[in-house]
This record gives sequence, structure tokens and C-alpha cells, in this order.
Amino acid sequence: KGVVIDFEVNESLVSGINVTSVLTVKRDNMLLFEGQNLKLNQFEEKAREYLQGKENAVLLLRLDPDIKMDTFFQISGEAKKAGFSKVHVAGEKEAIDLPTFQ
Repeated sequence: KGVVIDFEVNESLVSGINVTSVLTVKRDNMLLFEGQNLKLNQFEEKAREYLQGKENAVLLLRLDPDIKMDTFFQISGEAKKAGFSKVHVAGEKEAIDLPTFQ
């Protein structure tokens, strides 16, 4: 198994992607999903609840530049188990600053 990378990606292609939800991942593996700060082990359950009744759901995954590849694959696997049919990845050039929700 591997990852297919399309080097012909351009702005018009990315702007045409219909996204169901966005997951932001900071370097300390703190996740922001639908207004909630989560730990990685909480993501699948919250995503499954969010996706109830939605079909062909697409997740946009925003990654802090320090995220390790194994974390990316773990999140992608959890997204699939939760019911997402596709994951689009957006790597950030600088560290992501997340708000804290209580």
C-alpha cells in the first residue's frame, strides 16, 4: 500500500473540492474538529457522531508541519473507520495556533 501524490495539483483543483468537515492537527497531536479540542483517541467517535446520515463525506486534514507520518496514517485510518470516504491533506508552512474551547 502507498500514497498517491498528484504533482499537478493547482489552486483551481483545490478550490473545487467539496469538504464535509475540517480536522486541524497541531504538533502536539491536539486536534480541532467541529469546535472541539480532541485527543487522537477521541476523533473516530466524534467524527462518527458528526457524520450520521451523511454520505460520501470528505475530510480536509490540516496538518502542522511537525506532524509525523505515522500520525497522519493513524488519523486517516480513524477517518475511514468513522465513515469518511476521502481525506484531502493541506500541509501548513507554519505552526497552527488553535483556540481553546471549554
